Amino acid sequence: MQRRTVIKHFFWMGAGMAFLPSCVFQQDKLSIQLKNLSITPKDEAFLKTFAATLIPANEGPGAAELGIHLFALKMADDCLGKEEQAAFTKGLKDLQVLADKELGASFDAADPAKRLAFLQKTAEGKDDLSSFVNQLRGQIIRGYTQSEHYLTKVRPYKLVPGKYKSCIPVNPSATKS
Repeated sequence: MQRRTVIKHFFWMGAGMAFLPSCVFQQDKLSIQLKNLSITPKDEAFLKTFAATLIPANEGPGAAELGIHLFALKMADDCLGKEEQAAFTKGLKDLQVLADKELGASFDAADPAKRLAFLQKTAEGKDDLSSFVNQLRGQIIRGYTQSEHYLTKVRPYKLVPGKYKSCIPVNPSATKS
């Protein structure tokens, strides 16, 4: 047996075993990597449904199709302090429990009209949960209005102001001095 061939085979086997876990698809994995937040795939699915309830897909893609819930998660992970992140995860868990209790079923399985009515009712209060709902709603709206789809199709962003039209007749009756 040749020593170099054996070492080469062991090297390739070791490299294959090192990369094997990343090749296996796991259903219970988050879509994005978060450094500070401890979010479960169930929480991510809840946020996706929350975003789809606020901005549903009509003529164009909605918030869920654009992945706006991931934007909200990333903003909470990167921009909030430790205490605020703990409040975010607590608010997310509390909102899920309250939604399951009030809607009689899971938030995902409920009718979109009932989900929207629940979110509107929850946002009207003065407690921590209503401030969490309003904060999350603001992040989702911000993410949608900053998305590529919104800035190119819905409301095209112009880097430079429009064309200059120099020869436009002015109606004298329209201008009042």
